[in-house]
Amino acid sequence: MGTLLAECVDGTEGPRERCAVFLLKEMNADGEAADPPYCLRPGTILGDVRARFIAWATVHEEFHASPADAGVRAALAEAFPCPLIQSG
Repeated sequence: MGTLLAECVDGTEGPRERCAVFLLKEMNADGEAADPPYCLRPGTILGDVRARFIAWATVHEEFHASPADAGVRAALAEAFPCPLIQSG
């Protein structure tokens, strides 16, 4: 995950594009899951997702050695929790 964080904070075009592509792939894959780990709000833009990932990853250094997809899911689950579904 540390590599993804470095690419997301990099100011040059190549790394930021790789960050964006990775985040978009994760968002698409997770959005198609039967039980998604997070729920993006309508109108959420990639820049907001990127900023929230960076903010979360900067605080949670213990995840830097983890796979990037796990870090993205954890960050977005905290930033965009799914509403609780109440039954009965």
